[in-house]
Formats: sequence, structure tokens, C-alpha cells
Amino acid sequence: MTLGEKIKYYRKNENLSQENLAEKVGVSRQAVTKWESNKSSPSTENLIIISEVLDVSIKDLTSNTPIPRKNKSNKIGIRDKRFYNSFFDEEKIICERKYDFYSLIIGLFIIIPSVVLFHDLTNGFGTGGMTFMELAKLSFAGKGVILLVRNILIFGLMISFVIKSYLSKEEKYKLVNKKN
Repeated sequence: MTLGEKIKYYRKNENLSQENLAEKVGVSRQAVTKWESNKSSPSTENLIIISEVLDVSIKDLTSNTPIPRKNKSNKIGIRDKRFYNSFFDEEKIICERKYDFYSLIIGLFIIIPSVVLFHDLTNGFGTGGMTFMELAKLSFAGKGVILLVRNILIFGLMISFVIKSYLSKEEKYKLVNKKN
């Protein structure tokens, strides 16, 4: 398929007249007619504008490969594509909200046990808590395990909030999209 045939094909897919396309590109209708009849070719600058207006890549316009023919049942119009794109944008926002909710829940599951564990171990608060004297009687390995668990919980909480606060919306979208 020639460049002119492709311009005509994609123009019709966008439901644009030659006048509408010419107006958006900034040329005369006669220039569009010449392009579509292969009597002349658009300049590089105009080709870029045409590809943006027709929502097609420059590679697709200039390549020698034919446009794939689709059945009418498989054909998705540009308006449908825009609807689907807006639908997926809404899905991204919903996923971002889920990500925020999950990070809040994880944060709570980290902070509450770490506060309770640290407070129980050092002050003997609540049932089953250890007094400082009982903590002192533990072996070196026992103290190490308790302190390691406590520090991992506290450090994990701090890291999750730091990461959450510094992630921009675009980075959250990238994270969500990688999971999907």
C-alpha cells in the first residue's frame, strides 16, 4: 500500500474529510488530495502532524506493509479505543487506591506488633510480658532474636512509609502495571 492510500485509509477511519485533515495539518485541501493520489508526498513535519492527527505511528504510515484487513466484528473504532483507554486509566486509579490501602494495612500490621512487642519486652506490660529482669536472664541468642524481630518490624515500617511518601503517581502506576 502506498503512503497516499494509507493516509486516505486512516483519514476515513478517523471520520475526517480532506478539509478537516488539511485544516488540522495546516495545508490546503488540494495538498491532501495530491498526497492521497500519490502525486506528491507530505514533508517530514507534515508527516509527523498527520501521524498525530490520524493516531497512527509514522512507521505504519511509511512502511511498505499492507494494512491488516479486519472483519467488521473484530474492528474497534477509534472512539472505542479511547473508551477502553479511559477505562484502563480508571482501573489504574482503582489499583493505586488498592495499593495505598494495602500499604496502610501492612503498615498497621507492622507498627502494632512492634510497639506491643517492644513495650511488653521492656516494661512487662500486659499478660505474658517480660520484665527487664526476665529479659536479662535470657541467653544471648534469645535476646538477639527478640531484638532482631523488633528492629526488623520497626525498620520495615519506616521503609514502607518512606517509599510510599517518595513514590510519585507515575511510579505507582508503573508498579501497578508490572503486577498486572
